Amino acid sequence: MEKDEDLYERFPGREKEIDILACIVSGLPPPSLFVYGCATTGKSTVVPAVLQEYDCLYTTVRCIEAYDVRSLLRKILFGLASALNVPENAEFLKYDSVNEFVQSLNKMLGDKQAQHAYETAYIVLDEAERLREYPPSILPVMLRLFELVDHHVCPVLISNLTWEKFRSNTGVPEPLTVLFPPYEKDTILRIIQKDCRPNEDRQLFSQFARIVYDVFSGPCRDLNELRHLVSLLFPLYMEPIELGKLSKTDFKELYRCVLPELKKQLGRIYLREVSTSEWEQHAGDRTEKAPKAHKTQELELPFLSKYMLVAAYLASYNPESTDARIFSKHKIQKKRKAPNKKKKVSKAAVKVPQRLLGPRAFSMERLLAIFYSIFDGEKPKASAELYALVASLVTLQLLTYTSKNLNLDSPMLKCLCSFEAVQRISLALDIDLGKFLYEVT
Repeated sequence: MEKDEDLYERFPGREKEIDILACIVSGLPPPSLFVYGCATTGKSTVVPAVLQEYDCLYTTVRCIEAYDVRSLLRKILFGLASALNVPENAEFLKYDSVNEFVQSLNKMLGDKQAQHAYETAYIVLDEAERLREYPPSILPVMLRLFELVDHHVCPVLISNLTWEKFRSNTGVPEPLTVLFPPYEKDTILRIIQKDCRPNEDRQLFSQFARIVYDVFSGPCRDLNELRHLVSLLFPLYMEPIELGKLSKTDFKELYRCVLPELKKQLGRIYLREVSTSEWEQHAGDRTEKAPKAHKTQELELPFLSKYMLVAAYLASYNPESTDARIFSKHKIQKKRKAPNKKKKVSKAAVKVPQRLLGPRAFSMERLLAIFYSIFDGEKPKASAELYALVASLVTLQLLTYTSKNLNLDSPMLKCLCSFEAVQRISLALDIDLGKFLYEVT
């Protein structure tokens, strides 16, 4: 069929899945459909494309954008209302409860479905794993819409997880499952080659795409990330040819020219430190001073994360016994100790700076206490947000856990950031780092 051929051309490597979805749509749809597979396997683009190609009534809702059940029901109703040209201010569009949602669906589909000759309404719920965070009754309701609504409604759940992760003790009807397997190498290269612009050499673009895949396929199989890298680095690959230094047949020399940048990107993969537009804007400014603008050295972090990182450095390199003297807002009087004549200090003993010994471990409570002490402004409440900041710094390998079995009650951490990086951050925050350090360098 012409429809299928067009879909085959748009989505290489998904011929089998398109045929399955086409059979489902053109025949009698199941009560519910569950589409799953790894990330970037084409689920969220192929499913709506098939529904649109076969002129189906459908709406697509990203569950991650629905912050609660009411928001989810509202997006579903308004999406179907838009497809049926029903005004959003219609009186029967109510979504404060599941009962009102079902009544609104019956009213809307009963009035409009016969006029448009739609046999089935499809509700596509993308990133459906977020449904597990809603009350336990929502997932069974979505999968039993064919029982609750007088007209045929087929929910289509799209997720990166398998169906086993959705099963619960309350019991839910089993949907028809469709697997989107990962792309093979030839399919990935075919998809990347579609990004070649009309003014670019298709043969060289295909050759460079193969180089990028061979270099990055080990740590990264994300199709979107590979496409981003190819579009980012291909102008650099073509630069010697445009300057007349090399010809299109000098494959080895072209590879050697782009190899240093490939190594840099290999260490910064997934970070997206530079967008494609920014890269193209500064493409002519690539000089020997380029490493100076290395963004991993600048540590572009959120505002509160910068304060948290400075607090972690102070906790790692200051003795815990000095916290009250250094961070207290009030002056603390030291108690005089009686001289101990018996104690003798060896003149040969040399104190090693803590920076040479390495960071000490500290507790989460001490970290938050130092954070509140150095933070200038309205103090944020100790909530999950602050703990999420610490977790993000651990993910970026700026902090690390040292407690065994990852004690959740009071985890011990250690700062891995260098003094130079923390000093640059403290200057940006207008913090006198030497004022809070026990050993000033």
